[in-house]
Amino acid sequence: MNGQIYKIAGYVITGSGSSFVGSNAVEIYDIASNTWSPAANYPLSLGWVSAFTQNGFVYGAGGVDPASAATAKTYRYTPGTNTWSDGAIADLPATRWGAAYVRYNGLPVLVGGYVSDTISVSAITWDATSNT
Repeated sequence: MNGQIYKIAGYVITGSGSSFVGSNAVEIYDIASNTWSPAANYPLSLGWVSAFTQNGFVYGAGGVDPASAATAKTYRYTPGTNTWSDGAIADLPATRWGAAYVRYNGLPVLVGGYVSDTISVSAITWDATSNT
């Protein structure tokens, strides 16, 4: 989005490299300057967050923390204020992580991944007008 790539959360290897924990770090890569910079931390520490952009915002959906569980939470990032908002997008209908993102007929679609901890071939879309 706007010449930048967002890296949202993920896993960090700990100890001797045999285990890992979820991270809430967000980093922005600026293509023109070939530099990385930190952004406001994601509200949760997890991996496999699905993300998409729409109308100048970055959205994060789902994810999993190996120490706890998968989540259905969603958040919206506003670049101009460097903030994440919980109420700007409805949560997913079920936990989902590792889903691919595509845009179809102008709507963001999450496809596959793990839904309620089972591999899924389902697809869901978010309608910003109705927030569903």
